[in-house]
Amino acid sequence: MPEAADPAPPPRPAATLLLLREPPLEVLMLRRSGSGTFPSALVFPGGAIDPADAATARSDRVVASADLPIEERAARVAAVREAWEEAGVLVARTSEGRPASADPGLRDAPFDTVLEQAGAVLHLADVVPVARWITPVIEPRRFDTRFYVAAAPPDAEPSVDGREAVEAGWFEPGRLVEEGVEPLLFPTLSNLRRLAGSGSAEAAINAAAAHPPVTVTPEVEVRADGSRLIRIPGDAGYAISEMTVPR
Repeated sequence: MPEAADPAPPPRPAATLLLLREPPLEVLMLRRSGSGTFPSALVFPGGAIDPADAATARSDRVVASADLPIEERAARVAAVREAWEEAGVLVARTSEGRPASADPGLRDAPFDTVLEQAGAVLHLADVVPVARWITPVIEPRRFDTRFYVAAAPPDAEPSVDGREAVEAGWFEPGRLVEEGVEPLLFPTLSNLRRLAGSGSAEAAINAAAAHPPVTVTPEVEVRADGSRLIRIPGDAGYAISEMTVPR
């Protein structure tokens, strides 16, 4: 009797943030370091959701609608925290409603401490779900990643941590896709194409709010030459439904 195939590893919950500024419409992106997850890739700020994110989500430093599940609250907190830790950009407000700023020296501090020291409140309505992607079952390392979109604070300038990220910058989504000089992960490319269809940050955020995300788990076909054909459902709301990745 043949041995059963090893079950696919469960995906780890993660969150990422598409931070937008204008004019022109640009999105913040980071260059991953040469080691770790997605080495040297150009990506949006993001990472795994930590247990501490749920604790932060329950604190008085976070404002959310009463019907928002704690899992969703924690994911939004994680997206904002990762943008702070990786790029030094804080998406939060003071009690007077102005953009909050935090001491860069607190980047490695617990996020609760960052918010407290900055006198900041995180309004989860400012962080809008735009997509959700789950790594294919054939991959040894899997993530269940929730993507969010938000307006960047005025005059926000990123600074990388030098560990997980080594570069940061603002990119026009359409130009980045058209130039094709960067090897982009399929979820990144797909969401850049979606952003490129919006003329402004407000339009992109409103479009996300009007269309709840469809969870996408790509199917992967390994071809004889070692390349991979990646497919997603045509009704997922993206301009492209497949991509070939060379060996």
